[in-house]
Amino acid sequence: MTDEAKKALIWRWDPIGERIYTRKQFEALKDEATKARCNPISLYDWQQIRRNIPEGKHLGNDPITNLPGYIDDPAPTAEELLLEEKEEKQRYLESTNTEVILYLQQLMMPMSLGSEEVQPIMSAETYAEMNARRLQYAERIKEIDAILAG
Repeated sequence: MTDEAKKALIWRWDPIGERIYTRKQFEALKDEATKARCNPISLYDWQQIRRNIPEGKHLGNDPITNLPGYIDDPAPTAEELLLEEKEEKQRYLESTNTEVILYLQQLMMPMSLGSEEVQPIMSAETYAEMNARRLQYAERIKEIDAILAG
């Protein structure tokens, strides 16, 4: 379908229900109040709005035009922020598990290939820093769980 054809095809936007109706859906509506509050919008305009939603916004009713528009996403709640922080810390712990295991395994069973020593996974200093961070993150996860538990 060409852009011109899409511009000629009119759909209806319900500003209260924040819903779009095709021509057939609109004609099938039994609720006259809903029909009365719907505003025309071309299929072309609807597709352009739907395809280009900016980050940090969602599709909703623009109160000035009573047509679809971009609305700011609500600010995250304190609980959502805590859950996000917990997930971030858990991802770090999971992503470093293998490195810790390999480092500790290498300390316990040093391996060599012929006359060459195998390079360590990481230095003792790097391991100490990573382990300190892992302990801090594990402690913070416990704190977050306690806060969320109430």
